[in-house]
Amino acid sequence: MPMRKDNRRHQSLNEIVIQPPTHQIIPVEQKVLGFLIDPNWGGPSAVYYALAVGLTPDDFYYTEHQRLFNVIVILTKQGYQFHKDWDITNPYPLIINLYSKLYATSEPLPEGSIAGLAQYLLYLHSQIVAPDVFFDAVKTLKQSANDRKLVNTLVRVLDHYQKHGEWDGALEQITQALLPTLQPHLAPIYSLEDLWQLPVATEFLWEPFLRTDGITLLVGPAGIGKSLLALWIGIHIAQGLSLFGFKTQQTTVLYVDGESNETQTKSRITQFLSSPITNFNYVAFSGDLFHIANYAAFVHFVQQIKPGLIILDSLIRFHTLDENKSSDMKRLAHFFRDLITRFQTAFLLLHHTRKTTPFGTISDVVRGSTELRAFPDTVLILRRPKGSTEMTVDVDKCRDSHELNQSRFRIRLNTSDTPWNYEFLGFTEDTDSQMETAMRLITQLLEISPMNRKEIVEKLRSEGISKPTTERALRELKSLGKVVASRAGRQTIYALPSQPEQPHIF
Repeated sequence: MPMRKDNRRHQSLNEIVIQPPTHQIIPVEQKVLGFLIDPNWGGPSAVYYALAVGLTPDDFYYTEHQRLFNVIVILTKQGYQFHKDWDITNPYPLIINLYSKLYATSEPLPEGSIAGLAQYLLYLHSQIVAPDVFFDAVKTLKQSANDRKLVNTLVRVLDHYQKHGEWDGALEQITQALLPTLQPHLAPIYSLEDLWQLPVATEFLWEPFLRTDGITLLVGPAGIGKSLLALWIGIHIAQGLSLFGFKTQQTTVLYVDGESNETQTKSRITQFLSSPITNFNYVAFSGDLFHIANYAAFVHFVQQIKPGLIILDSLIRFHTLDENKSSDMKRLAHFFRDLITRFQTAFLLLHHTRKTTPFGTISDVVRGSTELRAFPDTVLILRRPKGSTEMTVDVDKCRDSHELNQSRFRIRLNTSDTPWNYEFLGFTEDTDSQMETAMRLITQLLEISPMNRKEIVEKLRSEGISKPTTERALRELKSLGKVVASRAGRQTIYALPSQPEQPHIF
């Protein structure tokens, strides 16, 4: 049997099962391994979760457990569905086969035979726990491993002091033992020379609105068309096509849809594409990512696809934190930054506006704590007058462009062509409130009688509406069929559809 790491009586794994030692880490390790091989809960998603939180074979106390975990990881990375070959008469043949190939020649297997390993795997399978218990067990196991390494270091240091009466670099040894637990929380320190050497150019998936390691928040009321626009953005980045006049960098896109399903999304995306494209992947999935089972599934998707951009539609479908608590939203920010570092990806998050806030303001429309607006690199606010196909995008925040920060551009969803497309109508100084006001005033004027263009422009100018905004409002009303236009000599006369189209005589 393998050499034990403590001074207790020599025990086989079978003895551990029948007479569990008092050491608290044994059942924890068994729960973790049992969950990983369970045919219902375990498998690749659970293994990738364990790897994502930094679990390694060395974190297990017992040699056999280290080896089992290593075998499970190897099979997972090679794409074998080891958990699905479970059978009470022939338990986990893939695990047993690889374990025997890797370790049987150097040291005996548990119980000295393949049968002993099979019996132990059956026992581990019987230790299956709920996902939240597995999550706690992984954390306990990782913390225990860190504590054990630190204690071992302290023991060695104290033993050396007792023998020699000198510390001999004890502080350095202790510090090195502490670093594994501290490193994830330590920011790098740069000298001025190091800072000088850092690249100034930032890489973008969509310049300057989405960095390759950034987070962009797309905000808008329910039903305004955020999902359609997000699909359009994802399609263009997947192909590396220019988007609203700005360059994109081609990458693999993963669209995680918590609002719809495959059938509905197909009907949407086929409006934009005449044939399939590469680099664009879709999954209908939702659930609190702070829950182990959901997080494990999400990690599995990301590990399989390796996307450069993940679109979450919408953000509220993937957490149960309090959006109005800054502490919760800071936790959410750390969560996404950690995912970006771990998986080398960027995020486009869809989010809703406040229901009770007038839509004439900008920053205040983002629902939830101000931290929700603070942690993304870019915040885009989508606006659309009721019944219109024309929209404006407010660049509420853009860390990578002072020029475009607090700017606005207009787009129009063109459904008359096949496939559909979004037309870029350029940047504008007009506000949506002016546009909506102009459309309303024009309708009110035409309810009295038809009017020509010049009369309408003069009437609205007296109300503080500019000529460009008035003309844009006329075009929008005409495209929606809410007004009709006819020629009378050199003049264009506007009227409501139910009115006779005749000049207004003063």
